[in-house]
Amino acid sequence: RWLANVTTKRNTNNFYTTKELYEGKLRLIHRQGEYIGPKESPYSDDLINLIGWVLTDGSLRYYDLPGKPRNGKPWKVTLTQSYTANPNKVKLIDELLDKLNYNYHKKDKGSSYNWVFNNDLANVLHKIIPNKRLTMPFLLSLPKHQLEILYNSVSLGDGHRGGNAILTGKSDQADMIQILNILLGRTSNINARDNIGRKCYSDKISNKKGYVEIKNKRYSVSSGRR
Repeated sequence: RWLANVTTKRNTNNFYTTKELYEGKLRLIHRQGEYIGPKESPYSDDLINLIGWVLTDGSLRYYDLPGKPRNGKPWKVTLTQSYTANPNKVKLIDELLDKLNYNYHKKDKGSSYNWVFNNDLANVLHKIIPNKRLTMPFLLSLPKHQLEILYNSVSLGDGHRGGNAILTGKSDQADMIQILNILLGRTSNINARDNIGRKCYSDKISNKKGYVEIKNKRYSVSSGRR
C-alpha cells in the first residue's frame, strides 16, 4: 500500500495498492513526513542510554546448560571499554552507571575496564533487546527524544565517518539502524562491506599493534539531514 493524495490538493490522503495506482489516475505519493511517535516511554532516558552502550560495546549472555532449567535464560551483561584509547568514554559510562540502580562490579583488564552486571539487568534487557538485537516494537515504543538518545549512544560505540554512519556486523541490525534514522527524520543508506580476511585498526583491543582480522561482512549505515 502507498500513501498518496486523492487530489492535487494537500491533506487529502488515502492508501492505494500498487495495482490501483497503475490502473487509476496520476496521484502524488508521499516521499517523507515527520514521525511523531508516542508521548511517553516505558523506559527511563538513562536506561535507553545504557542499551545503546550494550548494543555496541557490551554482551548479553545466556546460560548454556543443556537439560537444566536455566538453559537459554539470561545470565549476565558485560560492558567493555579501553581506558587507554577511550578515557572519555569510560568517564561517560561511569557517570551513567552512577545514575542507575543496577548492581555491578568493575574489573581492570590491563588496558580496559569490564563492567559486569548480574542477571537483574540481563532479565530486563532480554525483554527489550532479546539476544542483543534492536526490534521494531522497541523502536516504536520510544518518543523522539529517546530515539535521539539511543542513536547517540550507539554512535559513540560503533560510529565512524565523524558520527555520520554506524557499523554493524548483522544485516538485520543494519535495517533497524536505518529505520531508527528514518524515524528521526534523516536520510539513510546501507553499504555492505565484504572485507573478510583484511586487517583493520581497532581501539577496542588491548594488544599494542591494535590490528584485528575482519571475520564477518560489515554494514555501514549512513545518516544524513534532509
